[in-house]
Amino acid sequence: MKYACIAGLKRVVNGVVKLYRCRNWAQDPPQNLFCVGHSNHPVLAPLPERVFVKMTVPRTSDNLHDIEEFQFHVADRDKKKERDLEVKHAQHAEQFSRGAYSVRKTTSDSGVQVFGPDGLHDMSLVLMDGNLIQAGLNRVGGHVLDKIHEGKLIFVIEYSSIPNPDGTKLPNRADGYLKRLLGSCWGTIHIWANPPRVEDGVIVHTVNAGRLNREQIPVGHVVLASGHWSFKTTYTSSGSEA
Repeated sequence: MKYACIAGLKRVVNGVVKLYRCRNWAQDPPQNLFCVGHSNHPVLAPLPERVFVKMTVPRTSDNLHDIEEFQFHVADRDKKKERDLEVKHAQHAEQFSRGAYSVRKTTSDSGVQVFGPDGLHDMSLVLMDGNLIQAGLNRVGGHVLDKIHEGKLIFVIEYSSIPNPDGTKLPNRADGYLKRLLGSCWGTIHIWANPPRVEDGVIVHTVNAGRLNREQIPVGHVVLASGHWSFKTTYTSSGSEA
């Protein structure tokens, strides 16, 4: 399995030195989590200051009913908003001398996939939820993105160590439903560690989960162990970092 090097690289953003994660692959995870160029690097990549967890499900009548029942705020992202966001991500990549389409040919990216292009498979996110809160990143908002033209719904949860008064608050009655969703088996999970935003220097990570299988038992759980993304299998009592 590929795993992004845990070295922290320096960049001055608005007069402040910020650290962000190396884009190269670790030499021998979990034994050696540094790339060849950063062996025994003294500075580690920082914890994210904001994490967006995005769980994609089909746009079915049952899922639409759940959205209504648990009173989620629904945001409709039209094609113009999609294009604007695409341009913004491409510009962000360019500012950090990164190929915006080096990973996904039709979607621009500025960060690195922590678990490589293949990501993780058949795991849950329920332990990650507690890990983030313990690390000081509280749930500050959430909504459902209704991508009608793509036939899918995306449940978005925002965790942050920075107050966000503009975030859409999650309804209290949705807490149990979200925990069940987080604890479900996700066929694919990709985690992106992004460089600091140019406008404010905030480090944002994104967790993208798809291919939900409510009937399958997860083989493991995503965790934020010792400040770095990892996973714990259900077959052993110890965590595996890779």
